[in-house]
Amino acid sequence: MSGLSTFQRSPQDAVARVLTKVRLPGEDKPKARPLKPVGARYATTDYAVAAECARGLLAEHLFQTDVPVQGDIKIIPDLVRAYMAFAREYYVDPEGTNTTEAGYIEHTLKVLLECFPSLGVDEFGPLRLKEVREVMIDKKWCRNQINHRIGAIRRMFKWAVSEQFVSPVILHGLQSVTGLKRGRTRAKESKRVLPVDEKYIYAILAHATPVVAAMIELQLLVGMRPGELCQLRPCDLDRADSVWHYYPEKHKNIYRNIERIVSIGP
Repeated sequence: MSGLSTFQRSPQDAVARVLTKVRLPGEDKPKARPLKPVGARYATTDYAVAAECARGLLAEHLFQTDVPVQGDIKIIPDLVRAYMAFAREYYVDPEGTNTTEAGYIEHTLKVLLECFPSLGVDEFGPLRLKEVREVMIDKKWCRNQINHRIGAIRRMFKWAVSEQFVSPVILHGLQSVTGLKRGRTRAKESKRVLPVDEKYIYAILAHATPVVAAMIELQLLVGMRPGELCQLRPCDLDRADSVWHYYPEKHKNIYRNIERIVSIGP
């Protein structure tokens, strides 16, 4: 985005208000836009508030789903918008509903935009990627999460190379940035996720309906995921032998062409 500047709403308005002249992704020419906080009638007079409004304006425009992607890919916001359009079509389940991955990518790229709202895509390199990573550390994200999110940014540039939006040299440079190592970074470590003690599971059975209680016990015995349990149908069960086999119609690895089999019994 372009820089911020001040203007007077009218000759009688003695207060200098802030606007930005910016070409948002998909637009051909820059436009002057007053920076108004939510609910405000006029543009703000506070430069810090104006900067926050400008970031919000950019994010709102980039992540709209009903505006087609247009124009060349020249700056980071252009690339983010094009990649999000791809991600929303690519990361879907068999029914065409977006998976959580698209939202995960969007949340990651908002941090990238906070850091570089107007940087050219050809100017983004390893040091810029490390700057984004430092911001994630400052946000108190855990080390594993940061590594995964930096990987998501790299995948965006990998996609951009495949579409000939950026030079392969850019991707090669980003691949040189290794992940954060345990004990070698100020990023915090995530807490280990442990299973719930079975005594708490059995304690709630008396308070659940018979159907829900049976579902809890079955899940505890066979280890299937909640979504797999809720979609269980008689037609999905092979009951030819003493051990039944359940073939979920949908599961998290179906896009990898992996068959999921849950054994039940004897």
